[in-house]
Amino acid sequence: MSVWQGLMARPVRTAVVATVVGLLGLGAAVAMAVEANGLRGPTANAALVDQESTARLLGDVNAAVERTYGYAFDSLDADERAAQDVVIGAFADRFREEFATVRELAPAQQATVTATVRESAVQSLRGSRAEVLVFVDQTIRNVELPEGAASGARLVVTAELVDGRWRIADALSR
Repeated sequence: MSVWQGLMARPVRTAVVATVVGLLGLGAAVAMAVEANGLRGPTANAALVDQESTARLLGDVNAAVERTYGYAFDSLDADERAAQDVVIGAFADRFREEFATVRELAPAQQATVTATVRESAVQSLRGSRAEVLVFVDQTIRNVELPEGAASGARLVVTAELVDGRWRIADALSR
């Protein structure tokens, strides 16, 4: 290679490297802009930025979980009405089916179940729909367990905002 070709190769190589670095930087800037827009756009996770809405969601969902997963053999009508007020859609149908079994068994066993939410966290809050991770403890008392027995569950609750209140649209045990 001549001296002239060697001198010409260095600027070309430098230009190529500079172009590649510039394109990588531009790509990173575009990716960050898209991510930032996602945090502000209509599908943004408001749980990351709206503390008031997040607190209201958690308050409503925690109360709804405690109502839905607790009952007493001597107040089944009131317990069912209270739970029906905080569940919607297919989950409400599933609750009615499962509560029918509770109605059959709880009086004879004098069963009482107390549900207490220990911790909860919003996974996503987008508009009028949210997913909340809920850790709930249940204490079960009946004629065979007068002192009670405790169990815990981890639920992923899908909630929907209806008439200004968050209600349970689905709950899956995880």
